[in-house]
Amino acid sequence: MRNLWAFSWAILSIVSSQSYGANRTVHQLTVAANPALLLNNEKIDQIISDMNKMIAAKDYSWSVLCEPVEFVRSGDLIQNSQLPTDGSSRVQIQALKTLAPTANVLITYSIDCNGVGGAVGCGPVGKEPMITVPYPDFDAQLWLHERGHNVGLQHSAEAPTSDDTSPENVGRRVMFWQLGVGHTGMIGKECDAFKDSALRTASRIPQAPVVVAGTAAMPSAAAPKGGPSTAPPASEASAAVAPALPSVSKQIEDLAAKAGLTVSAFKVIGPPWLHGMPVDQVKALSADDIASIRKMLEGDPNQYWPQAISALSLVGNESDVELIKNVLSMPLPALPPNATLVATDQIRNLVRTKLAVPQALGILANRTGSSSAVDALQNTAQVGNAQESVGHLSAQDLSKKSLNGLAIANTDASKSALAPIINPQPSRVPASVPSATVEYKVGNGKTAPLTIGETVRLKTLSATINSIGLDKFIAAKPPAAAMER
Repeated sequence: MRNLWAFSWAILSIVSSQSYGANRTVHQLTVAANPALLLNNEKIDQIISDMNKMIAAKDYSWSVLCEPVEFVRSGDLIQNSQLPTDGSSRVQIQALKTLAPTANVLITYSIDCNGVGGAVGCGPVGKEPMITVPYPDFDAQLWLHERGHNVGLQHSAEAPTSDDTSPENVGRRVMFWQLGVGHTGMIGKECDAFKDSALRTASRIPQAPVVVAGTAAMPSAAAPKGGPSTAPPASEASAAVAPALPSVSKQIEDLAAKAGLTVSAFKVIGPPWLHGMPVDQVKALSADDIASIRKMLEGDPNQYWPQAISALSLVGNESDVELIKNVLSMPLPALPPNATLVATDQIRNLVRTKLAVPQALGILANRTGSSSAVDALQNTAQVGNAQESVGHLSAQDLSKKSLNGLAIANTDASKSALAPIINPQPSRVPASVPSATVEYKVGNGKTAPLTIGETVRLKTLSATINSIGLDKFIAAKPPAAAMER
């Protein structure tokens, strides 16, 4: 019997050595952002830590425990005041390559995809970098999804499918076309893409096998000082004692109640929209769902406000203009010294909400002909007024977004306001210097400086909406179109 136990333990030791001695793939993430985002290393480390927990978890029977894959921050957060906080994903990627060429992650306030804002992530398939928008509670899922595109992964399904109507092993995957509560699963080929990535920032590092002495003791949980760790991977060590997660439906119910939304409203506007507005799902909201959105917008700002405002612009009425434009006059709280992550999250969220207002007002004006919405857009397009709303760091973005809102509105009043910009006098156009900028008059003030390309895009925006219609323009788009990959 003693010999049998010794033999069994020897076999267990060999199996353990093989399990814990596998190559480890380390993804090095070098992050860059404009100082306007109020980010720091601590915030980045929090997101990356959550990514590691998510990829090493096994929340579903069909999901693989993706080990050994690890994400690490490489170097300090790169901050450069010239990095964009808004605009086309193509322009943002080019700016990153120019201003922070070592970075493979750019964090911005918003991403403009094919002329319409609303995307929160952009990850070209099979190459770097990725662009993300801060979204508390979903940051790790968002980063993992976009890094998935970087390593060559496509979506597990595309719009208009929903996680409710898809098989669980499709709709609850990290690579589903929508982010969502419980979208944490990963199948084998997806894990393999993270393990076998050819990206220069993903390295396969051999791990020394665990050598277990011929005793009945398990490997030590901590390495001897100065020596290699003999502990099993953290996810395996904790798997046996980790408490069961609440069901996905219970998590959604709890989050909806906390936000003051109906469950149906939360499922549409709670998780971040990856590639634009889910128009069909927004239009399917009931009167009670829409009423809960309005009630939430009468309270204190939270992370769901930007999408709540966008949804209301599509299904609300002219009376909602006041509710939405009031966001622009909300004061930004002062940033205290040594501000906590919670405080900076709140400020970022309010700025992001303000930046979502112009598109919402433009959609409402387009649908209802609201002169009040157009007046608000003209007012905020004046860079001085924009600065009063969001501060000097994001004032130009808000001014330009307000001009976009006027282009989306497509009313007689909005067309008149934009006419001097999209059809300027020849002497006003510095054609010989394409990168030169011009300030234009709108209302009683001046706009943020615009390049020739930006004025052309304003003209194209109006023409595109006239051609294909508002709903098709703002609807969620497949990655190839929306991400400009």
